[in-house]
Amino acid sequence: MNESVLGLLYLGVLLLVVKLFEDVFERIRMPPLVGAIIGGIILGKSVLNFVQANTVALFVELGVIMMLFLAGAEEFDIEAIADLRRNKRLLLATFLNWGFGTLLMLFVFSFFIPISLPSLLLFCSILSMSSVAPLARVLKDLGITKSYFAINIFAYALLVEVAGLIGSAVFLQLAIGGSFGALKVINAVFPITLFLIALYSVRKELPKVIIAVEKFIKSREVVLAIIVSFILILGYLGDSVGFNAGVVALFLGYFFSRYLERRPHILERLRGLTYGFFEPMFFGGLGLSVNLVSVRSAPLLAVVIVLTVIVVKISLGYIGGAVLRSEKPFYQAVGSSLKGGVDGALLLSALLLGVISSKLYTMALITILILTTTFAPTLKGLKKITKEKRESIKDVHVLRSYIAWYTQDTPAGEVAKMLPHIIVNEKEKLKPVVEKMAQLGILGAIVTNDVGEVVGTLVLKDVLSLSDREELQVGQAMRKQVVSVDFGTPASELIDLFHKTQIPIIAVLDEKGRVVSTVSERELLIYLTKGSLNVET
Repeated sequence: MNESVLGLLYLGVLLLVVKLFEDVFERIRMPPLVGAIIGGIILGKSVLNFVQANTVALFVELGVIMMLFLAGAEEFDIEAIADLRRNKRLLLATFLNWGFGTLLMLFVFSFFIPISLPSLLLFCSILSMSSVAPLARVLKDLGITKSYFAINIFAYALLVEVAGLIGSAVFLQLAIGGSFGALKVINAVFPITLFLIALYSVRKELPKVIIAVEKFIKSREVVLAIIVSFILILGYLGDSVGFNAGVVALFLGYFFSRYLERRPHILERLRGLTYGFFEPMFFGGLGLSVNLVSVRSAPLLAVVIVLTVIVVKISLGYIGGAVLRSEKPFYQAVGSSLKGGVDGALLLSALLLGVISSKLYTMALITILILTTTFAPTLKGLKKITKEKRESIKDVHVLRSYIAWYTQDTPAGEVAKMLPHIIVNEKEKLKPVVEKMAQLGILGAIVTNDVGEVVGTLVLKDVLSLSDREELQVGQAMRKQVVSVDFGTPASELIDLFHKTQIPIIAVLDEKGRVVSTVSERELLIYLTKGSLNVET
């Protein structure tokens, strides 16, 4: 039978089996990715030998790319993570976790694994790095991605992953060349550095390109296609200089996060495409190349690898948490020890390039499964901690529940009519805007740029204490965090947004993502008591 026709059969069976195993593991409260990998192992050469790894190799890479793009786009508070980058303790903890971890593993494994130094460095670097893909999934399932603890854990794991990716990219180039030298290191690092600088320099321009396209093209499918094309093309450019396409996608997700937040219809289509197809293909594809027979021939080596990685990752992760002065360093250790994302893709690349053997690949993947299966459930303790931090008086929860019920059929745009609203340009003088806000009794204003794009939120209490209001512009005093909803969003959802974000004003957007009004906490209260208050709108 034609190979392309067989490929359709392989893809269909792999997708079906992997999603089935994901569902089973989710029902027993285990990480779904573990079930997906096990499903791939069963269909691969270790058990049934039904699906060949090379037939789904492209989908494996696309899977991690799309997963990380969505993780960057929707799951985490980007401004909070950006602030944490300036933390020198975070950089020190990152070096301890990945750099020192790689050296410790190198020392131990050099007694047991007889391969070249660059290849062994690559193997240790991959096992020492973190993976934010499974961490993002676990934190999302717990519903705590916006919490202080989750942001700190994610930022720490992200930097460990990026450090590991850069190091692994260098070691991979050296391993392919088969030698180790200063010139080879420079040749490997220099193009990666240039690429990252170029990518950072266009971070604000990429969403503007999409916005410009929207003015001329009404089709949402075209916009979606352009976003995906950016992800793939820039991922290719990153890969061509030795930087992983998955992390390029993660950065692109950050760059597009505000744009997608105001266009939920596009975000929803990306979610369906990724979590319905590409994600199971990635995790299932990792399992296809596992060779369990090779592990039986060297059980001692397998035990050494598993125990070494667990001890090194947890110990250094805990020390890193202590360096960060975390209240719960154990959770920092666990979060930075989860694996099964880009590290799996790097292992597969190393296997296909002949840098590591099938035996080492299998043992490394088993280690990943054990780490994720063992430690992911322990992160559930974060939910309790987060809940305790947010817990209020019982009567307040009862009142919020009543308000949510009362406003469930009311669109946000209706509530927005209760009071005047202020939408200001970031270049306006701050003093007259603040005076107008105080005069109207409005606690916040939405800030836009010259093309009408929402860029921030001006909060009255932030600027009242500023002594230089006459000289400042709005853009210099605003918060970059923006909370927005569609015109038809149920008003009941506003309550949780006010509570979670602590932002006193929410932007109301039309179908094209343009701000048309605002809703404040005071307006919501007035709407609930509109029969007893006479308010001019």
